[in-house]
Amino acid sequence: MPTWLTLLGAIFGTAFFFAFFYGVIFSFIGLKQHKARPRLGACPGEKEGTLGFWTHWDVTTFAIQIYRIRVSHFSPLNKVKEGQLSVTFDPVQKAPFIQIIELPQEFRDLLNEPLVKESVITIEAHTTENLAILKNYSLSSLKTIYTGKTEKKMPVITTKLKTVPADLPTVSTLDYGELMARKKKLKDLADQAKAKAAAAATAKAAQAAPPKPASEAATTTATPPAAAAPAATTAVKAAETPPKVETAEKG
Repeated sequence: MPTWLTLLGAIFGTAFFFAFFYGVIFSFIGLKQHKARPRLGACPGEKEGTLGFWTHWDVTTFAIQIYRIRVSHFSPLNKVKEGQLSVTFDPVQKAPFIQIIELPQEFRDLLNEPLVKESVITIEAHTTENLAILKNYSLSSLKTIYTGKTEKKMPVITTKLKTVPADLPTVSTLDYGELMARKKKLKDLADQAKAKAAAAATAKAAQAAPPKPASEAATTTATPPAAAAPAATTAVKAAETPPKVETAEKG
């Protein structure tokens, strides 16, 4: 075999070896990141009219903070064409969790519809950095979960939050920055009310306090009047100052 052909084979063999080696490493890293990435989904609720939602991520890889779960539906063939609900967290969630929500009547009617019509349900997890993790469900697949079937790909999550109703519209329409401003304003108003109530209680207690006994009353000492100044003597004793007599000289 010619030398140049042997050298060429060695070069290609070395290149293939390193390509395979780095390919295995990058595949392993990619698989690890894929498992660590933020995910979310739906799970059965605790009773009729409730539905659970879960989020999962590797907290050592992704330092995210979730402040809201939002669920919306788009149903062009249904009587109610679209709608949404949300649950806002205070404090924010910094680790994987399961949140069960008491569904509004609109969503209950949608999931209890006997005929499966074309609908898309979107689940969103919103972070404090205004990023969103999304997952779409068809109405038929979400109905299966609603009736008690758990997804096979759902990870093991130990934190299960208390079942809560959906947000009021005054909360669900605010983003994270607006929520923090609203929270600060409410706190300032509460502090002002507490201070006002404390001042009123102090004033009321002072008015209701009994008068002090006479022995404890402060005594005031009358200041004696100043001595009158002696009257000025205006008359000059005539005896002390004899009159001057002028005499005329005789010529």
